[in-house]
Amino acid sequence: MKKRFWEEQRLSFIRNIKGITHVWDSCKQTFEGHSDPVSSVAFSPDGTTLASASDGGTVRLWDARTGGHKQTFEGHSGRVSSVAFSPDGTTLASASDDGTVRLWDARTGGHKQTFEGHSGPVRSVAFSPDGTTLASASYDRTVRLWDAKTGGHKQTFEGHSDWVSSVAFSPDGTTLASASNDRTVRLWDAKTGGHKQTFEGHSDWVSSVAFSPDGTTLASASYDRTVRLWDARTGGHKQTFEVGFIIERLSFSDDESCLHTDRGVLDITHGIASAAPPSPPTTGTPALFVKEQWITRGSESLLWLPPDYRAAKVAVFENIVALGNASGRVSMIWFEFVGVEGKGCDEPLPHPPPFHV
Repeated sequence: MKKRFWEEQRLSFIRNIKGITHVWDSCKQTFEGHSDPVSSVAFSPDGTTLASASDGGTVRLWDARTGGHKQTFEGHSGRVSSVAFSPDGTTLASASDDGTVRLWDARTGGHKQTFEGHSGPVRSVAFSPDGTTLASASYDRTVRLWDAKTGGHKQTFEGHSDWVSSVAFSPDGTTLASASNDRTVRLWDAKTGGHKQTFEGHSDWVSSVAFSPDGTTLASASYDRTVRLWDARTGGHKQTFEVGFIIERLSFSDDESCLHTDRGVLDITHGIASAAPPSPPTTGTPALFVKEQWITRGSESLLWLPPDYRAAKVAVFENIVALGNASGRVSMIWFEFVGVEGKGCDEPLPHPPPFHV
């Protein structure tokens, strides 16, 4: 997006900040370094670091506040499809088409472990709540559990009839959920490897799963453009949201009123299915969402993204939007909502100087 665009066609909801000539330049960071398309982006648990992975097999860490490059992780011989931080943010896991999972020290950049055993590309990784176990999902139709400290193999779960796309632990770490291209979600006993439940209902492959904080509800997102809620104890279907777009990553908010996704925040308290993200709460910071060429706030379109900024991969952390592009560029945009107080699904971080809306 060029400065000239904002000078000649400044949108009504964007205003200048005193002492800043070009608002767009002041509210965004562009990270250059990947020479191949960006395949995954993820924030650290505290939102201070952004990890980006590429088709070229590299992973980079960036300072989310300054835009500075922190680390580059090299070692995979294939595309890196997924990255995930440990709960304490000190370790980064990377899953690759080379069939391996690697652990890296997020502070020093050092290589810690390499997990080998899958016979196909690894699609997804997830840490247990205590950070001691890592789960990996693969195109070989299996899920594997690994000891994050020693690298030892702990369990292999078999049962899906097609490749496994996502894994998630329950809050107490005793149950593992897996999502698959076979359109089902399965629950497993993380200690014994036993199969507990199979959830069926999606009409296309399931891209992501997540447990509620109390462990009683499971959310699943699918390429059928819906999000479903399930009773994790009985396997019963609770609710379906017709969201109208594809979600590839999701997790519950602490109060279970929202789902944090790779596209933004969905309010799930009203139980009303819609073709657009549900409206934000009347109190608290309105939730940001990235839908096609727009960054939105509920049903309101806030910022149009030119073709060069439309992302293949997206991560949203509170009031920050990270966009990973096919060009290898990673961009971050900060928003600040004027006159909005209180806590809702999101609360903004003090990143100066952002868009004022």
